[in-house]
Amino acid sequence: MISTNHVTVVEKNKKIIDVIVGIANAVDKKNWQKLRKYLADEINVDYSEFILNPVQKGYVLRV
Repeated sequence: MISTNHVTVVEKNKKIIDVIVGIANAVDKKNWQKLRKYLADEINVDYSEFILNPVQKGYVLRV
């Protein structure tokens, strides 16, 4: 018998794989409009745990 937790992990993995395949297919076909659906306008990345200078703690990189 498969546990509920295992099913959840499998479902999440399938969703991740579907996104990766979707991105790859869009790039291969040069379908930039479809590719754009997979991308965010802006992301925030917090690198503060990697910065040794305490003055710079909380630095957020906007890409």
